[in-house]
Amino acid sequence: QAQEGIAYIEAILKHSTGEVMSYASAGVDIEAGNELVDLIKPACKATRRNGCDADLGGFGGLFDLQAANYGGKDTVLIGATDGVG
Repeated sequence: QAQEGIAYIEAILKHSTGEVMSYASAGVDIEAGNELVDLIKPACKATRRNGCDADLGGFGGLFDLQAANYGGKDTVLIGATDGVG
């Protein structure tokens, strides 16, 4: 599959000139993201329930259907996410 998107072309051009790319140069403020996570942690923890096995800030989590009383003997759902990068 051709990778001809604008972002892909931009990345290739920057790489070919030796320019260093970073989260900051892409407009990502990691410190602001960390502050947001700290701000919303209490609200997120209030939604925790049986079967949930994840902490806020990770890239994924596990959900045990049996522990959450949904049946599903030996069934665990795995969810994952990732942001920029």
